[in-house]
Amino acid sequence: MMGFGLLSLLVTIGIFFWLTRQETARPDSRPKQEDQLPPQGILDRRYARGELTREEYREIKQDLS
Repeated sequence: MMGFGLLSLLVTIGIFFWLTRQETARPDSRPKQEDQLPPQGILDRRYARGELTREEYREIKQDLS
């Protein structure tokens, strides 16, 4: 009889951890700040972060104009 109580406790704890893990695995539904920027703003931010070279920045900026 005692083994059944222990088993149900372990199952309950397992379900609790599984549910909390599922809750944190959901993607954030709020849009990122960068998603709200116009294309030129995204380009400027990427250049400022060092993701683009000067030549890449100028080419993309010309394409956007």
